[in-house]
Amino acid sequence: MVVVIIGIAAVIVIPMTTQAAPLRLQALARQIVADIMQAQSDSITLQRSHAITFSSTGYVIAPVTGSTIETGLDVIEQRTIGGAANQDYAGVTVTQITFPANILVFDALGCPVQSAGSDQPASDAYLEVAMGVDRYRIWVRAFSGGVEVLSVPPGP
Repeated sequence: MVVVIIGIAAVIVIPMTTQAAPLRLQALARQIVADIMQAQSDSITLQRSHAITFSSTGYVIAPVTGSTIETGLDVIEQRTIGGAANQDYAGVTVTQITFPANILVFDALGCPVQSAGSDQPASDAYLEVAMGVDRYRIWVRAFSGGVEVLSVPPGP
């Protein structure tokens, strides 16, 4: 009887744990989109540039003063991606960052620009996150700052 109960529990639990990985990746993609949109909204609302500095282990959102990203006490948000200590996004990796110098900057009108203090529009750029064979590419479009998430098909 005990073996039957353990077998039934295994049949229920194993599919649930295998489905957790794609959900974790989707949650991260949604979180990044929300943070990008928040930085853009803050730029418009406060009439002050904001930047998101990306790395392979996370990102930091901070206001910009002149051409300086205020990463000291003024940091708005700091998120960690991957690593065993991060339970929410453990196992997720940042596979590509195409923003200039890995930084996304919004000017006071919410438009992406090339760098902090610049008034030159940025080109389309993206951040790609992955977990196993699942990948999402989060695009930030030039001029409008529109955000688009695309699923990247697994390679051959």
